[in-house]
Amino acid sequence: MGLISVGKSYTIIREKYILNGNGGRPPKDFRTEYKELLDKYNPTIKELEEEINLYYKGNQPISF
Repeated sequence: MGLISVGKSYTIIREKYILNGNGGRPPKDFRTEYKELLDKYNPTIKELEEEINLYYKGNQPISF
């Protein structure tokens, strides 16, 4: 017989490796969320350029 049950072993693995020990999913960073948005909306380079220039309105326009 084993020392712990299958359920208990799954709980240990889940907490340590799947949830990264913090009780939830790993936090997203800027690059991850930005890539998800690009994948979801699939904007053109022109649309991206227009939005970036609107965001940085007071600064030099950014060209790609």
